[in-house]
Amino acid sequence: MVPLFSVLTLALDARISVRPTGPAGQPRKAYICAEVTESGRFGDRNRVVGAVTIREQELTADGRSAASCRSDPQPTSMSAYMSNLNVMVEYRKKTMRVGGRRCAIAIELMRECEAVALEWGYGATYLNVYEKNEGAVRLYTSKLGYEVISEPATQPRARGGPGPVGPLPAFRMRKTLVGAPLDGVVVPTKLPLSGQQQPPSPASDAPRGLKNEAYT
Repeated sequence: MVPLFSVLTLALDARISVRPTGPAGQPRKAYICAEVTESGRFGDRNRVVGAVTIREQELTADGRSAASCRSDPQPTSMSAYMSNLNVMVEYRKKTMRVGGRRCAIAIELMRECEAVALEWGYGATYLNVYEKNEGAVRLYTSKLGYEVISEPATQPRARGGPGPVGPLPAFRMRKTLVGAPLDGVVVPTKLPLSGQQQPPSPASDAPRGLKNEAYT
């Protein structure tokens, strides 16, 4: 019989990987995935239990895309934009371990995104989050250090997505990264890539089965 203390302190091992995708010569894009090994009747299998996307995108200073401000054009610059953070429901509150460290999968995925952004040469990351998603707003602001750069505005819903097609109020957020150039001095980063860089994968290799959108 396993002592109660051991049961309470057990943690599942997870692996974080970076999967670049998209054709050469286009703005860069990568999927950051969290995988675990599960035991089954037919042996062990690897399962993607969380993922987030990071890509290069032209954004305004307040995080808007060029398409969203056509009526009021603003200067844009290529930026690192993160979206579609998701963790399977059954893994959101489990104690996980990545590289020997206890962590929450959502936080580890976001940190890996920030490390990729630094590797790409960006000093900040941007994201949008629906106002009604209070858990995600708390995650980004209280635990990950994002600042709100634009109060809730309309964020178009994707056709075919859950709920009615139409706008929802959303925050735009930004985080200045540790390791970014500051007045000519580069602050050493504490966010090394924990996952091995994988060979480029086609868009069809995007993680499947993560249908419970939790954070964006």
